[in-house]
Amino acid sequence: MLSLGDEDTGKGAQLTDDEIMKLVSATPNLRVLYLSACTSLTDTSLIKILEHCPRLESLRISGNNKVQGHITEKGLKSLRERPEIGSALKDLTLYN
Repeated sequence: MLSLGDEDTGKGAQLTDDEIMKLVSATPNLRVLYLSACTSLTDTSLIKILEHCPRLESLRISGNNKVQGHITEKGLKSLRERPEIGSALKDLTLYN
């Protein structure tokens, strides 16, 4: 399990798609990933996490505002259209 960021302090907002890409490239066997207060992540991060961590069972990302968030319906549709990625995923939670 890897947990990054802190909802109480807001630390985590500094994580970018590029940093997530470096992280998931180095941790392909990751099974649980919690990213708190990550307001800068986009659909790209969501897809790359699941592409590079095929064993991931639980992914929780907080800090994605429903109105102005960068993880969108488009990213979620991409997941649905590509069932080969995220096949081990049992829990996907996105919240403010």
